[in-house]
Amino acid sequence: MNINMNSYFAKKEFKEILNKYEGMVLNHTSIYFDAADLVDVANYYTSIGCIKEAENAINYSLKLHPNDTETLIYKIQSLYYKGMKKEAFQLMEQIEEPHELEVKFLKAELLYGEEQQIEAERTYMELAESENESFEILMDIALCYIDFNNEKYSKKWINRICKKGYNLDNSQEFRDLWCNYCMTFNKQDKAIEAFQKSLDENPYSVLHWNGLCQCYLEQMNIKKANEAIDFSLAIDNKNLESRELKANCYILEDNQEEAICIYKDILNQSPLSNKKRIYEMLGQCYMHCNKHEEALNCYQEWLKEYPHLTNYEKAEIYSYIASCYCNMNQPSKGLQYINETLKFDKYNYGAIIQKAYIHFQLDKKEIANKLLDKALLFCPKDER
Repeated sequence: MNINMNSYFAKKEFKEILNKYEGMVLNHTSIYFDAADLVDVANYYTSIGCIKEAENAINYSLKLHPNDTETLIYKIQSLYYKGMKKEAFQLMEQIEEPHELEVKFLKAELLYGEEQQIEAERTYMELAESENESFEILMDIALCYIDFNNEKYSKKWINRICKKGYNLDNSQEFRDLWCNYCMTFNKQDKAIEAFQKSLDENPYSVLHWNGLCQCYLEQMNIKKANEAIDFSLAIDNKNLESRELKANCYILEDNQEEAICIYKDILNQSPLSNKKRIYEMLGQCYMHCNKHEEALNCYQEWLKEYPHLTNYEKAEIYSYIASCYCNMNQPSKGLQYINETLKFDKYNYGAIIQKAYIHFQLDKKEIANKLLDKALLFCPKDER
């Protein structure tokens, strides 16, 4: 949870940019955007796991601004982490400003990705020295290591910030960084302490009440999570993130009916980028309540709304649809969809087990047993 970025994403300024962009996508039109705005849109999509949408935003930025450094950096990162390393390094050669701060950060990131951690750290040290170890540069480096999921080096750079005199008592930005660190590395108690300090100073911050709720949900402390999110909703009862968190609280209370009401309501109000997650949660709630036809309609609507899903995403939804048909006592239709799932990932042992279950329903026990034997080949030992 990147509190620093989420704070910007929650602002009216960004929401207007996002709504304008998503309106353009829905209406299949072309609108001019600044490169920085499109990179922000891509970062937002990435933060919520909508990778395809992020790539589309960056490709549109490249169309409008082919030489923009920030856009090229994002594209290079995208190529690199998709395994297209050759293309990523080739694109780096097109950057017209190789000595810009962002480009040096990219160099360090790619060094880290190539498992050259010592060289990456040396690059970060040079960056910090070139900027006189400013608070901002130290923050950025610490956030990079948090993104790398490297607890040791994240803490090392946070300690450097502390030596500059910043701490939980005198800096909101430091508190937000500390919350990112603690939530990434499963230190919810410490994150809660920081969130509470932030709320002591600004009790009307929906962002921090929501962060506090997330911490309590991670700890399965439903009472405290509800208290936090109820404060958030008292401040802004239309905030979509707050309402989604309230629905999550209902799920942990085994009150799927109330969760369904919220998810259905916010589904129609949420930006396109958030709907995938809501479709998934809504479908699961329907399944839990044995409302299999409603779940089926939900998953089919999900597919219709997102015609350009990745193969992995399609495989997952087809698996859900197969379960719906099986629970509606239509195993033959379920078999069609689970076969589609296995086309995308033939080693998916969960889907193989699901296919075995369908064959049991079809009274084809010999085939079902063979499928279970096959699933055991791909299943991790601790799950067998």
